[in-house]
Amino acid sequence: MNNLNDEIQKAIKDGNVMDEESRGKLSKILFNHFYNIEYNGIDDLSSVNNKYRHYIDSVKGLLEDNLLKYITTNNHILSEKTTLDILKWLENKHLELQQNETIQQYQKDFQKFNKDRKNYRKNDWYDLIKDLKKAYPEFKMDWEFYDKKLSELYKNIATELEKNGKTKKYHKLLKELKAVKEKITEDYEKAYNKKLDEITSNYMMSETERYIAYLRKYLERLEKFHNMLSTFFGYLGRFWDLSEEVWQGVDWNEFEKYAKLLEQNNDIQELAEMIGRLQESDEEYEKELLEKTIITHEWKVDDIGKSEIIGIHFSDDLNNLTPSEIALLSTPETELIFAKKFVEKKLLTYQHIDKYKRFEQEEFEESMKKKEDEKGPIIACIDTSGSMRGAPEKIAKTIIFALLKIALRENRRCYVISFSTDIEVMEITELSTSLEKLIKFLKMSFHGGTDATPALIKALQMLETENYKKSDVVMVSDFIMPSLSNDLKNRILTQKEKNKTKFYAITITTQSNPCSMDIFDMCWTLDYTHKDYMNFLVKNIKKVGKP
Repeated sequence: MNNLNDEIQKAIKDGNVMDEESRGKLSKILFNHFYNIEYNGIDDLSSVNNKYRHYIDSVKGLLEDNLLKYITTNNHILSEKTTLDILKWLENKHLELQQNETIQQYQKDFQKFNKDRKNYRKNDWYDLIKDLKKAYPEFKMDWEFYDKKLSELYKNIATELEKNGKTKKYHKLLKELKAVKEKITEDYEKAYNKKLDEITSNYMMSETERYIAYLRKYLERLEKFHNMLSTFFGYLGRFWDLSEEVWQGVDWNEFEKYAKLLEQNNDIQELAEMIGRLQESDEEYEKELLEKTIITHEWKVDDIGKSEIIGIHFSDDLNNLTPSEIALLSTPETELIFAKKFVEKKLLTYQHIDKYKRFEQEEFEESMKKKEDEKGPIIACIDTSGSMRGAPEKIAKTIIFALLKIALRENRRCYVISFSTDIEVMEITELSTSLEKLIKFLKMSFHGGTDATPALIKALQMLETENYKKSDVVMVSDFIMPSLSNDLKNRILTQKEKNKTKFYAITITTQSNPCSMDIFDMCWTLDYTHKDYMNFLVKNIKKVGKP
């Protein structure tokens, strides 16, 4: 139970559906099923008390949904949430069944019978049989038999009493009548339990189908949400690998709102496409560097003298799959799991050591140069004024993600200052660990006038701090703004001389004010109408932070 969070532990302790031991056992099965790709919880559901079979049958239907397992595998938080959701759903269904009017009426009639039957007279038993015929028509033959039997016994008892008095035969008939009444009571209880069982079964079957339909819709939205976000996170590291942090603290009641926002916001979808192009341009740039690489080879004979298996590891090597992974391809239900593991390079494969080991020595053209100092942090000032609305706004956000990639990959700090007439600040790596901050950033509106002075003053203040004293500053704007004051320019010049700080400008227009840009060491004009502007952006962003 230690691997389940406090909320699940509370649900186990305080729930009404099933006994506490059964709830605890079911919770473990649910969590392990959703989290562990190798575990199938359906097989272990039989270990839960059979008297809860209707609930267990419903859970079985949920566990058979492969898409749900595909989404939650290896994700502790989503597995816990799914487990808790199902426990809460079962609890709600249990309460609804307790309040079901049909069930309550059957219970009321049965309890009244048990309470009053010791005082039942002849006509009460006839009335009971009549009621049972209406309430339990599926037992029609039984009720008709008892109706005839009661009539026969009451008639014989009356005749015997009138003719002979209370003879042995009379007492034998009374005993037989008592046995018939006990049999009626026994069959009534069986019919009652079967009826409640039938109502419960039909209700849970119907509700399970509805819940699975809801889950599939929920998962479809989750997939769309994941696909959208993975555009922003994908080239930084697989999105779900960040999920422990990203999803921790998410208000799940807000989840649908977030998903709907991203799904329906055309601007964000366009931004996602731009981030995709940024990734392609980055890959092209890396390829150019690779083509400049000089590779030498050295071969060495392995002392072992033959190829052998040295262990098992995770990879996407289809030639060395373990039998357990090959088995995933045997059914359509598990093919999705195999595909997921293949994409993530998490297939269990044999690891070999070859007869010969190959060594590669790589030398870059730049390797002859003096080793560069480690790159410092980046302070980015992003113009969010009204004149930046539209395409420039998306360019500015794209640049943020380009800086985010550099910051995460090179373990560099990056501080963002957004400005119009006022400023807002954030540590850029917060976007990769806080879903709420990412959503807030994506929804960020560009409005108001332009005043770069507060942003540059804040940047100068950050340059005096321990974490950012070795930073370079990049400003992204259309530079449709007044010229900077001489005092501010002098402070920037002093900072340049003192710490060799460089100030870069990226202007997203050809209508900028040159006088507002003359203090920058380098100015790049970005023509976003040109087909290769992403390549231009990538190459120049990578220059930021070089000594």
